[in-house]
Amino acid sequence: MSNVPEKIYVNLDPLLITLVLTIPHLYVNLPENPSLEAKVGSIVVTLKNNGKYQLDQNSPMGFKARDLNALTEIESIDWQGMQYTGQELLSKRKELLNKFFTETLSGEENVKVLRQQNTDAGLGIGRYLYKAIDFWGLQSLREEKSKFFSTQDQNAVFEIEQRFASPDSKVKSAEHIIKWQIEEPLFYRSSGIEHPEITPFFPHFLPPLIELSNDGGKSFNTVQ
Repeated sequence: MSNVPEKIYVNLDPLLITLVLTIPHLYVNLPENPSLEAKVGSIVVTLKNNGKYQLDQNSPMGFKARDLNALTEIESIDWQGMQYTGQELLSKRKELLNKFFTETLSGEENVKVLRQQNTDAGLGIGRYLYKAIDFWGLQSLREEKSKFFSTQDQNAVFEIEQRFASPDSKVKSAEHIIKWQIEEPLFYRSSGIEHPEITPFFPHFLPPLIELSNDGGKSFNTVQ
């Protein structure tokens, strides 16, 4: 009998579905501990075990990770009684997000109104958001090729283009700055009038193309 389980599961709170629906690729780290069993009532993410995890009777979880930095591929997710492969997650991204928003925000008309409100607030599709990032955050971004923000992250505060270009920008004083194009206005909320503060409205991964500045925002290059 092999001591390498074929599959590993990550059981996520249903409130984190937008995190799963916005994965930029299939090799991401999700913010929950892996398990040998799928949990009823959760969003179940099935991972293909590439040898990273091995059975271990001395571990409380029944297995251990040989290499904490190794990434495993998402094989599928189970959500609302449906199973989607990893490739379907990527190809049906907009369709699944729209399904979630329509159900969560009580209809297509509400989705349309809220999208327009956020667009008018500088959060339109294709506009840029800016955030200061520390050394460790930058290292993680380079290693994992992905970055996500949750609604519980107190440091997840961003600046829209207008604020970043103004003398009042706080982000510009940082040593490292990242920017990315907005994929979906509904991922964010804006609070305040004179100096609006942008924070996550739903947990989400940033799009694959993230740019980095090491000179106070004068120049940006794609994160490698």
